[in-house]
Amino acid sequence: MTEAEGLIHALQRAGTGGLTTLDLFEATGSLNPSRRLSELRRAGHPISEAEYEGRTERGKAVHRYRWLVPRGMQLSMNLSLTQEAQT
Repeated sequence: MTEAEGLIHALQRAGTGGLTTLDLFEATGSLNPSRRLSELRRAGHPISEAEYEGRTERGKAVHRYRWLVPRGMQLSMNLSLTQEAQT
């Protein structure tokens, strides 16, 4: 799985709550998820703009990203991902 695919899958699995940059690093190992997500957004993937969450103890900015799906589609996506994981 590529880094981009890993980020997409992580955001899809997270549901409407989304993931922070730290969550994405822990889930995928991506050292710069913000840049990669911007590239994916420009390529047409439904990824939110960065939402400022605050700062770490060391002063680094923390942002949250969400997979944007039409209202009512999240349950369908979650079921699909659950079935995928079982195979």
